[in-house]
Amino acid sequence: MERAVVNNAPVLFLFVSGLLFQHLSRKFQYGSYLKSKVRNVLIPYVVMSLPALAYQLVRHEGVFAACPRTGWAVATTSALSLLTAAHMRAPFWFIPMITVFYLLAPLLLWLDRRPSLYVLLVPLLINAMLCHRPVQLNRLAHAFPYFLPVYLAGMCFSHYREIIISVLSPRIRWLALAIAALMFCEVVVLRRGGAISSLGPYSTEAGILDIDLILKLLVSVGALTLLTGSQDRPFPLLDALADISFGLFFVHRYVSDAFDRLELHFLHRDLPGNPLTLLLGLTVVTLASWAVILLVRRMFGTRSRLIIGC
Repeated sequence: MERAVVNNAPVLFLFVSGLLFQHLSRKFQYGSYLKSKVRNVLIPYVVMSLPALAYQLVRHEGVFAACPRTGWAVATTSALSLLTAAHMRAPFWFIPMITVFYLLAPLLLWLDRRPSLYVLLVPLLINAMLCHRPVQLNRLAHAFPYFLPVYLAGMCFSHYREIIISVLSPRIRWLALAIAALMFCEVVVLRRGGAISSLGPYSTEAGILDIDLILKLLVSVGALTLLTGSQDRPFPLLDALADISFGLFFVHRYVSDAFDRLELHFLHRDLPGNPLTLLLGLTVVTLASWAVILLVRRMFGTRSRLIIGC
C-alpha cells in the first residue's frame, strides 16, 4: 500500500511545474527565461553532479566503468552523463526532462493562448497510460510522452483554476472517494503498487493500462484545491519547505545514500519496509538535508543558489 502512495511522485512535481509555468507566463520573454533556468537549475545540476561523477571516476565504476582514463574520454563521458543523468538516475533524471519543457516553452505558451487545444489532453493521457513510464526514467524518448500530458494538465489547471476550484471545492469528498476507488482497484484488484514501468514504450510485460497516472493527477488536483481553499491559514512548515525545495531535491540523494551506508555498517542489514520506517526515513533525510542546506547558505550566502538551487 505504501508503495502505491509514494510511487510515481514525479507526476505531482511535473503537474506543479506546468501550473507555475502558466501562472508566471504573462511577462514571458524566452531569452531571460532560459537565462534564469540556466542560472537557477542547470548550473546547480552540474555542480551537484560533480561529487557523483568524481566518485565514479576515482573508483572506475558507474558511467566510467568502461571508460578509458584519458582526458577526452572522461570529458565526453561526463558530458553525456549530464545530458542523460546516467550518473545519478534518481532523482537527477528530472533535470534533463524539465529542460526539454524549458526549450519547448514558446510552443507550450502558443497552446495556452488557444485554450480550446487543451482538448488534446484526452488523447495524450490515453497515449501515456498505454506508453507507460520507462524502467529507467532517464530514457527521455520514452519518458517524455508519459509526462507531457502531466505538465499540460498543470498548465490547464492554472488556466482554469478559478472554475475548477469553484466546481471541486464543494465536492472534494467525491474527489477523495474517486481517489480511494482508484487506489483500491490498483492495489487490490490489479495487485499493483504504483505506476507501470515498462522496458520499452507500449510494451506489456508489466501491464497494459496505467491507471496510476490518473490517480496521481487527481491527487494533485485535490491537494491544490484544498490548499487554495486554505490560503487564509498559515502553513509555516510548508512555506519553509517550499523555500528550500530545490535544495532538498539536489541534496537529499547524497544524504540518503550516506544514511544507507551507515545503516549497513552498524546494523548489517536494511530496515524492514513499512509505513513506520518510511515515515522515519523521510523525516531523518529531510531534516539532515535541511541542515546541509542551511550550512551551504551560511557559507556561501546568496551564491548558494548556484550550488544547491536555493
